[in-house]
Amino acid sequence: MIKAPKVGIVQKQLLVKLFLISLLLSFSACSTLNPFYHKPETTPAAPAELEEPEEPAEPEEPKQPEQPEKAIKQTPEKVEKKEPKAKVLEKKPVVIVQEPPVQPVKQATKKTTTAPAPAPVEQTIPKVEPVSHTGSLKGSITILGKKNKNFKPSNIVVTLTPLSPQAPLPGNASVHEINMKKKTYNPVVQTVMLGDKLEFHNEDKIKHNVFSSSGDNTFDLGTFKGGSVRDVQLNHSGMVKVYCNIHPEMATFVMVAENPYSYITDESGTFELNNVPGGEYTLSLWHIRGTLEQKVVVNEGTNPSLELVLNTAGYKRVAHKNKFGKNYKKKPALFEDEFY
Repeated sequence: MIKAPKVGIVQKQLLVKLFLISLLLSFSACSTLNPFYHKPETTPAAPAELEEPEEPAEPEEPKQPEQPEKAIKQTPEKVEKKEPKAKVLEKKPVVIVQEPPVQPVKQATKKTTTAPAPAPVEQTIPKVEPVSHTGSLKGSITILGKKNKNFKPSNIVVTLTPLSPQAPLPGNASVHEINMKKKTYNPVVQTVMLGDKLEFHNEDKIKHNVFSSSGDNTFDLGTFKGGSVRDVQLNHSGMVKVYCNIHPEMATFVMVAENPYSYITDESGTFELNNVPGGEYTLSLWHIRGTLEQKVVVNEGTNPSLELVLNTAGYKRVAHKNKFGKNYKKKPALFEDEFY
C-alpha cells in the first residue's frame, strides 16, 4: 500500500513532462504560422530586401534628364550658325557672273598702251642739232663777304651746262692723281669728267681713311698705310667732297662735269673757256664759301668779258661729319688706326 503512491507520482511526473513537451511542440508549430513571430525573424533579412526599393528612389535619375536639356540648348545655336553660311553661298554666284566681262576689258587696255611706245623715241632724236660755230668765254670773279669784305677769288670752279642737248664728245676715261702728304690733299680743288678715276697716293708714314658722303658719288676706300694707292671711279655729275675719317683737317673737292668746259681760277679770279659750241648755257660758280648760277649765250668768236660777283655774306662755317655721320674726336691724333 505504501509503494502505490510512489508509482502514481512518477506517472504524474511523466505526464507533466509529456504535457510540457506537447506544449512546446504545439508552440513551435504555432510560431511558424504566427505573424508576430515572423517579424523579428525577417528583420535581419530586411536590409537585403530594402536594397531593391532603393533603385526607384535613386536621386541620380532626375539628373539624367538635364543632359538632353543641354543638348537642346546647343542645337538652336548650331542652327543659327548654319543660316549665315547659306547667305554667303548666295553671294558667291553673283561675283562669278561679274568676273568674265572684266577680263576682255583688260586685254583691250594692253593693246592700246603698247602701240604709242615707239612714238616718244622718235621725238628725242631730232633734238640734238649740229653746232656750226664755236666761241670763247672769259671773265673775272670777285668774292665779297660781310660788310663787302673781299676774299681771294682762288679755287673757284667755273662750269658750263648746255640748256639744249648736245652730241656726246668722244674720249676715254682719265686717271687723276691726288697725293696725301703731311695730312694734306694735293690738289685741293680739281675738275674731272664723268667716268674718270681718282687715285689716292698715301705719301705719309701714317694711315689715312679716304671717304666721301656726296650723294650718288659716296664711297669709302678704308684705312690704308703709307706707300699704298687706292682708287675710285666717279659716275655721277656734281661736286664730290672728299675727307679723311682719321684727320678732320684733310679735305679735297672734285667737280665731276659732263663736258670739258670747266675752269679753276687762281688768285686773280679770272677764267677763260675756249672752243665752246655756240648756244645757251648755265654758267655755274662753286666756291667753299658759296655758289652762283647765271644764264649766258656763247656766240661765234670772242664774246664780251663777264664781271661776276659772288656774294658770300651769309656763309657760316660748319664742321663736317665723319663717315659715320658723327662728330670727330677732339684729338684725332689719338686714333689707334693712324699708326702702324
